[in-house]
Amino acid sequence: EVTGLTCFECCAVQLGEIDRAPKGAKLPRRLALKFALRGLATLPKGDEGNQAKTAALLMVAELQKQLREDGFFAEIDALGQALQQSGLSVSSSEAYNIACATALAAEATAARRFKVLGDHDGEATQVDADQHSLSEPEVGQRAGALRDKAFYWLQKAVDLGFKNDAHARNDADLTCLREDPRFESTLAKMR
Repeated sequence: EVTGLTCFECCAVQLGEIDRAPKGAKLPRRLALKFALRGLATLPKGDEGNQAKTAALLMVAELQKQLREDGFFAEIDALGQALQQSGLSVSSSEAYNIACATALAAEATAARRFKVLGDHDGEATQVDADQHSLSEPEVGQRAGALRDKAFYWLQKAVDLGFKNDAHARNDADLTCLREDPRFESTLAKMR
């Protein structure tokens, strides 16, 4: 089982495979996500640790971009949580982008437009079926929890120096947050 820097090398290989894979192919994305999450959980110390941290931030940024393009927003949230747990510092723009992806996940959840990557096709199909069988209150709870996480990441972006309230106010990714009173108070902190 690979750990540390080797995980990010494997992640880079899988990200390269995404461009060569047939449209919609999930395997390279699954493997890249698995390697990135494992690498974040096993960051080494010392010189190799510094290389791994640099690789982690590069790989996570590219993987987030790929997942976002394909609509796998919950997986971006999982990457954000792994980044947070790893102790790596994220930039204000990275935190803002995670907030946007998490808000999109909340919106998709509320509209029952679930898209799950999963570890394998069988799991993705089962998770998809489970999510479509949720009651309206359960869907509301899940969407609400994702909105809360989006606000967490927006606040983190502010704490890290994000100061573009005009952009955030008009960002279509944050549409589902606009009715929440926290949105205006967060925007006020971005001025």
